[in-house]
Amino acid sequence: LSNEHIIDSSKAVREVVTYHDVTDSSGARDLRLAFLMKVGWSEIRFHSHRTVRQAEGYMTWQLDSDKTNDIESSKGSYSTWPGSAAGRTRFLYEARIETGKKIPEWLEEELTESSLKKFLVYVKKIAER
Repeated sequence: LSNEHIIDSSKAVREVVTYHDVTDSSGARDLRLAFLMKVGWSEIRFHSHRTVRQAEGYMTWQLDSDKTNDIESSKGSYSTWPGSAAGRTRFLYEARIETGKKIPEWLEEELTESSLKKFLVYVKKIAER
């Protein structure tokens, strides 16, 4: 959940700013982040509304519809589950992003694959510390 980890885990993320962070009495954390990404020659700004339920091991997100965003849609989740053996954890990451821009399919697939690999290698490195 660290902004520094978000930046370090992606080549594209240039800046992450927290503009809202409140935890309610049930333990649900309402976290809102402003992102600046650089993809190719373009800068993309968007706002993420995250709900973190740390005790249950999951987080969901979607675009913050109260803010202006340069992308059409972003939804997803992270969750953790007991692994196959003691000391192991299963990590599930689901995401759907619609840029709203015409991007060749091959380029979209390449960007997704390369950024996902970097992200998973980073998560594994941090988890094993």
